[in-house]
Amino acid sequence: MFQHAFLVLFIGCAHGEVVDTSKWLGAEYTPARASNTLWWWNFDEYEDDVLLELEAARRHFGYTTLRMFLHPLLYEADDVAFISNITRFVEIAETKDMRVGFVFFDDCFAHEGADLNEPCLPSRDPVQSGCEVGSFGQSQCCMNCWVASPQDKDRDPSDVDRYRPYVTTIVSAFKNDPRVLWWEIFNEPNEASSFSLTLRSAAYSWAKAVHPTQPVISCWDDNDATDIIDHHSYSGNFIEMSKATYSDPLKSAFITESGCRWYRTLDKDAGSPLNVVNWLNFLLEERKRRRSAVPFVPGVMFAWELMVGNVNTRFQWEDPAGLTPEPPIPWCGSLFPDGTPVSYTEAAIIREYITLQMNTSHRASETKGAVTYVDTFLSKEQVLQNDQWLDLTASAARYTPPGVGPVQDALLEVSLWPTSVVAGATVMLRASVQDGEGCRGYNVTVSKSRIVVWRQNPERGGRVELGSVKIAARGGLFTNAWNLLRIHIENSTVRVWLNPQYQDTKRVVDGRHFKTIRAMLSGNTAASTASLVAAR
Repeated sequence: MFQHAFLVLFIGCAHGEVVDTSKWLGAEYTPARASNTLWWWNFDEYEDDVLLELEAARRHFGYTTLRMFLHPLLYEADDVAFISNITRFVEIAETKDMRVGFVFFDDCFAHEGADLNEPCLPSRDPVQSGCEVGSFGQSQCCMNCWVASPQDKDRDPSDVDRYRPYVTTIVSAFKNDPRVLWWEIFNEPNEASSFSLTLRSAAYSWAKAVHPTQPVISCWDDNDATDIIDHHSYSGNFIEMSKATYSDPLKSAFITESGCRWYRTLDKDAGSPLNVVNWLNFLLEERKRRRSAVPFVPGVMFAWELMVGNVNTRFQWEDPAGLTPEPPIPWCGSLFPDGTPVSYTEAAIIREYITLQMNTSHRASETKGAVTYVDTFLSKEQVLQNDQWLDLTASAARYTPPGVGPVQDALLEVSLWPTSVVAGATVMLRASVQDGEGCRGYNVTVSKSRIVVWRQNPERGGRVELGSVKIAARGGLFTNAWNLLRIHIENSTVRVWLNPQYQDTKRVVDGRHFKTIRAMLSGNTAASTASLVAAR
């Protein structure tokens, strides 16, 4: 039961005219090998990546929408080529049943050093990356290659008109194109900067003067330079997110950044996709009961970005420079570069929600039984918590999800948060499997040093070990952090992964003006991933 509710009164009939963003569901997209938005300059070199990654995003998550960052350097270098590349991207997205929104300006991270001909190499090394505290108090080691738009050297408050052609030419090229959903003037403008606020206001006017069919929006939340409330949240506070969403009775809302997961250095959730879907489902239920209080359900961009890659947001803003190894579960990003989801449970929950929102005729067959049980990472004190909570402690050492019977083929994911790992301590998961010989039990035991798969054998008075794998001392099972245990049962095989990561495929794409960005987990995978295959 929800312990709190909110009520917003809408006047007149303005809410009947607001833009429906409810089907705008997806994430920001930068190819996994790219480290910032300047990848557009080498579009030919990334086109194959785009095709593969968008296909995986659509297949696993059902995403309908992509949020794309642009940069004036690209327009000023070659406006014709830039618009051609944007057109090609929109066409590729259309083949995957996706539509796109574009962002023109951004105040986040590096305000100098952007270079079209020397792509920035992502690094966790404080010397190589030049890590320092950014303008918003964030460690720039997380997104040490991300570049502000425009750069400081190109910011003259008396000459914002310099950027008029950049905005108007691009908007004019797509102003009637249904494949483009919105124009976003400014991402997270520094409200202490007169240049940023002047440019936001001016660019909004320039875009509106072109008369696009799409809304023109801008951060933060509601302001004079946005047609839609443009909200960002990394607090995991869904009551505040609701208040922001319905703060203006004359406007709809769009959550262009809904947060990221509960990370190893944080004391609470920061907007896990599972929790965001939980909030969206709550809004759907409220809308059914009280339409005046919830006149619409907003669209959402999940987990900041689609790809877990070289933008480096798999690390959290305030992670110490040089922190290794890879995080057990990425902070942001939903899809590894090889096309596998960070979490299949997460993917299924999002796909289920999107499929229902799109009202497709095949929705029942796609969503029914997609997920048996979900631990949403919500704390027990979370006011929007209505899902089951799994909390295993020494005094409550057993938990059985209700309504789960024997399975034949299944993929199970469990999140573990060890506060400490001592010799001899274990976590054991037991599953009943229906096979040709009837119903048999299997156990997976995780300890500080090893994962073991067992088969129950009552005839021998106990259990038989099927296989085991050693967990690396550095990496492997993390304390004071969420760990992901994935178990796949298929036919006569049980596969187990602890904190599965992207296996480096060492893809290399050569180009005359392109310097290959190194693969993101090169040389580090073995230290942070344990996997096991055991015959049943």
